[in-house]
Amino acid sequence: MLNLLRSKTFVKTVLWIVVLGFVGWLGYDVGYGGPSRDQDFYVGEINGTQLDYPTYQERRNLELQRRRDPENPDALDEFAIDQDIWDRQVEEILMKEAIDDYGIQVSSQEVAIAFLEQPLPGLETADIFQTDGAFDASKYREWYKNLDQAEFYRLTSQTYGRGMTLSEYESLISQQLSQNKLRQRITSAAVVGNADVRRQYAQNNERVKVEAAYVTLSKVLDDTVAITNEEIRGYYEANLDDYAQESRASLAYAALSKAPTTRDVARIKHDVDYVLAQLRDGADFGDLARAYSDHTATRGDGGFLGEMTEGALPSEQDKAVFALKAGEFTEALETPDGWEIYKVDSLSGIGGVDTALVRHILFRTDVAGPATLDSLRANADSLFNSGARFDKVAQGMGVKVDTTFPFGVDESFPFRRLSSRISAKRLAFFAHNHDIGEIAPTYETKNHIIVARVATSRPRGHQPLEDVRRSIERVLKNDKKLEMAAEMLEPVSKRVAAGDSLSVAANAAGIELATTEPFTRNEGARAIKTGARNEFTGAAFALQQPGQISGVVKVKNRGAYILQLISREFDDTGLTASESLRIKGQLIRQLNQSLWQHWLDNAKATAEIVDRRALFYGY
Repeated sequence: MLNLLRSKTFVKTVLWIVVLGFVGWLGYDVGYGGPSRDQDFYVGEINGTQLDYPTYQERRNLELQRRRDPENPDALDEFAIDQDIWDRQVEEILMKEAIDDYGIQVSSQEVAIAFLEQPLPGLETADIFQTDGAFDASKYREWYKNLDQAEFYRLTSQTYGRGMTLSEYESLISQQLSQNKLRQRITSAAVVGNADVRRQYAQNNERVKVEAAYVTLSKVLDDTVAITNEEIRGYYEANLDDYAQESRASLAYAALSKAPTTRDVARIKHDVDYVLAQLRDGADFGDLARAYSDHTATRGDGGFLGEMTEGALPSEQDKAVFALKAGEFTEALETPDGWEIYKVDSLSGIGGVDTALVRHILFRTDVAGPATLDSLRANADSLFNSGARFDKVAQGMGVKVDTTFPFGVDESFPFRRLSSRISAKRLAFFAHNHDIGEIAPTYETKNHIIVARVATSRPRGHQPLEDVRRSIERVLKNDKKLEMAAEMLEPVSKRVAAGDSLSVAANAAGIELATTEPFTRNEGARAIKTGARNEFTGAAFALQQPGQISGVVKVKNRGAYILQLISREFDDTGLTASESLRIKGQLIRQLNQSLWQHWLDNAKATAEIVDRRALFYGY
């Protein structure tokens, strides 16, 4: 039910796109590199261009507002959102530098055409542009011909809650067109020919069928393979780069559960009984919803859900609601969201379908009440101020202190032992930027209040041999097993070389034999679970003529195989002109994205970036 209601707000998100773009544009004028009232009042510097705090904070607040879920405000991961905003602003500055370096320009005519052909997202919903409930492009163009500053400012204020002048919008369009031209220049090397198209089509449509004699690693007994310490150390030293790792840190944390207490359950039951009693005495349902409902999306409207057709609600609620007469209300119904009371304002039926105007009051049972939350937050404050006594204070509260696994600075989910996946990039960042023993600011999620201190910290370097010994031993053991599996196929190879068919040779040597279904390069041979896009697939498609037999093919971590081609099929009748265009477009888009991402990654890697957000946001 709540997810259904949230979906109605989805359309609003598109309106924020322009607002965010507008604030981003403002950054070029007053937020990036301009004079500051306080030389230290900036959150970062990219190649000498400063991001001033007021502009950055304004953009940050807009994005937080856009992403906040009114039903679950505590679930907002401000650090993750902040990181997205930071990355975007860094990219915008780097793009602006490149636009200037390349001398990219946008003409006033290009801006005018873009303005005329593509209205601002959201403006197409304005009443003045509607004909029979749909956007009328001719009305928009007529409005554009007679456009003045005051009218444009009024309409953007009405649509976005913030006015924009014509010159500001034209600058925004110019910026976006410049970025498009930059991207086109960076990706101009993306060329896809007919051979590329045919190769991609064959990748998905050419099929081979093979017979395979094989020995999987499971056929080689573990106790026949011995790995020495010298072999482990030798492998480690020869592949040291494979064990390089960024800095690692861990957190000791106390997670205070927001689960309702016995007192909360009693309070909820008291409220439910009280509201039902008031309703039976004739109290106004809307007033009670505004006072008691935990459903923030409808509380302000007196619990009004709108017009609902029979079958729209979950089964039990639906039966209860559509058994009511106009003006009646249900008893308290237990639902996944809590206890709910429904009221039908009116009933109607069109075409045999019953509809009702429905209100509800929700009493959530999955979160603690205000008094409990106040107590939990007081305990969290005590833990935050406990210093070296963190563990003892937690123990005195009856709260267990757990420790996370060591994680990198980009870790999103360090608290995997908790029942829910908690995104806490801010705490991961804190752990990598503070000393052991320091306690992070309290972190709240939907289900927990988390207080954490830095438990361990390891600088960038190589994983110690002892940490990777078992994985190296497993690799070496599998490699030896693979060689032994290949040796077990040697009798088959000799008989094939002497003129036997693969099946005769395998049967004589007591080796397993299987025939695959026809498979593509992307599918792999499912019948013998070889996986796709590996040595087996490559060897199968390297066979050209039916009857041709491969040598011994080693597939890492799987086994050894000898293949004989049974059939090879490639029907290119489906490669029509339209299909070729579709594949070509897909390949060009992929190549464009790859080139563009490579350019961005290189620009960031070579830029001088100073991140000062920790001074403002306590990271």
